[in-house]
Amino acid sequence: MGEAEGNTAESTRAPIQPGLIHLGFLTIQQEQGAWIGGYLVTNAWARPLEFRLTSAVQPSRVQQILYGPTLEPHLVADLIGKTLLDKTAVAAQVVICDHPHATLLAGKVDSAMTLLAPGHNREGFKSLQGGPEWASGLCVLGTDTEGGEKASHVLGCIPVAVDLAEPFQRLKEAMLEARRLGGALPRAAA
Repeated sequence: MGEAEGNTAESTRAPIQPGLIHLGFLTIQQEQGAWIGGYLVTNAWARPLEFRLTSAVQPSRVQQILYGPTLEPHLVADLIGKTLLDKTAVAAQVVICDHPHATLLAGKVDSAMTLLAPGHNREGFKSLQGGPEWASGLCVLGTDTEGGEKASHVLGCIPVAVDLAEPFQRLKEAMLEARRLGGALPRAAA
């Protein structure tokens, strides 16, 4: 299919009712040598639908040696990120990440994987094209044309501006509180 045909197909996608849109917010953090992940699925108005977090994942010294520079991408995308998305009951059409390695899930999951990186030109990423102005801080892997088109389409169907950074604040606070309470909330074992 030529580029002109792809643009025509993209512009003819049917609108999605905002009530059927689900956004995912995925954060993965390293604390004291261990990695933890949290995932919040919201509706189009950023109201929570589902929350998950992982147990701490601490790679052994042997794993650090064997994986070398591929350890962090493996932990972030394949182990923690994919586990959280797979275990979640409410699927999100678009996942917004705050860790660049999480976007490596593009093509491995049904969701469009985006990175929230306002004002930053990251190597290997391209800005989301054709989406609403309020989503201008999102980017996708440079090779993920399909994911970029899907994200632009879905976000373009949301009738009100969404502050994409704000759910991350709630997500991180909820992760802290859940760990303080002993992880009593549903967890995805990573």
